[in-house]
Amino acid sequence: TRSGQILLTYTQRLYRPGASLSIESLSYVVEGVAVEGSKTITNVSASLQDNMSLNVTLANGKLIFPNGDIVTRQVNKTYTWVRAAHPALDEFQVDGSVQGTKRSGDAYSCQITSTLIWKRKCKRQGIRIPVEGIKLIQKSGRPDLTVDFGDGSCDSLITLSANGNSRTIDVSQ
Repeated sequence: TRSGQILLTYTQRLYRPGASLSIESLSYVVEGVAVEGSKTITNVSASLQDNMSLNVTLANGKLIFPNGDIVTRQVNKTYTWVRAAHPALDEFQVDGSVQGTKRSGDAYSCQITSTLIWKRKCKRQGIRIPVEGIKLIQKSGRPDLTVDFGDGSCDSLITLSANGNSRTIDVSQ
């Protein structure tokens, strides 16, 4: 069951530089869970000829469960579509961060420290994770975890590092 409203406000089509779309929940409830916050998507590309970049923010994101548990989330990411001479060689890049709290009240954050890159040619080979880039994950009471997606090779290998220890794993298995 759902109740409440979702308000969408846009200025123009998102492919146009400067365009924005705002999404706000107004007393919105799904299966008894209240959903709060506002999401904004803004085209931050310099021109129609540039690679399209969309900045996505989530402000005051919150889920309130019937038992009183609360989850919070804040997002600030930029997604860039790097178009190549041939679409099969396109890349998708992500920069930014996410932070919030879990139902337990524990805080977490994820910071992309080196741009995450997905390659369309890798996706065609079944690789659905970034093939390049690094992110840092921090959770209350746990050591910092660095996830390194590699050098751009089309593989499903990632290197996890925490407390000075590292190991490479194949996430396809």
